[in-house]
Amino acid sequence: MADQDVSDMLTVWGLETYVNIFKEHGIDISCLTLITDEMMKEIIPMVGHRAKFKVNLEEWRKVITQVNDQSFNNMVRMLYLSPVYLIDFNYRRVLAIQF
Repeated sequence: MADQDVSDMLTVWGLETYVNIFKEHGIDISCLTLITDEMMKEIIPMVGHRAKFKVNLEEWRKVITQVNDQSFNNMVRMLYLSPVYLIDFNYRRVLAIQF
């Protein structure tokens, strides 16, 4: 089901008519980073609405990426002040190691 965040985003983007379609397709906030152009065509058939969704989705993805990058960089800086950690740079995550 589409969660409240997705419903709110669609409403703010002027696409509230698609809230139920997103619910029917089980699109929640975790799915938004995975939606492809082909999927967009299926769930948003009107070209104008799809264009509006695509632009807003791209901007949202940029913000999420910036926040994630900033959080990751802050965590790396904190490593020098913390116990031993293993950094998995392939998946951009920090794994704590406790002895």
